[in-house]
Amino acid sequence: MKKYVYRHKETGRELTKEEVMKLRSFQRLKTDYKRATRDLHRNRLYKDPKLFLGLLLVLLILWILWGIVEEEEKNLKKHNPIERVD
Repeated sequence: MKKYVYRHKETGRELTKEEVMKLRSFQRLKTDYKRATRDLHRNRLYKDPKLFLGLLLVLLILWILWGIVEEEEKNLKKHNPIERVD
């Protein structure tokens, strides 16, 4: 069986067996796995505040951009009227 050596990211020193046991968290790992594998569309939007705020932020940005584009189109039509000749 292979022996693994656990090292600290910043200092590079080996972790003791007590430190490794303290850092183990199978419940957190299980929870993270369940959250990563579940379907986001099956959850209610109001139950996941991060997803709700992210969606709200995207919609707000799109609304602002839409208003800017419409204003630019109005200004272009006002200053450069192009008449259609049939």
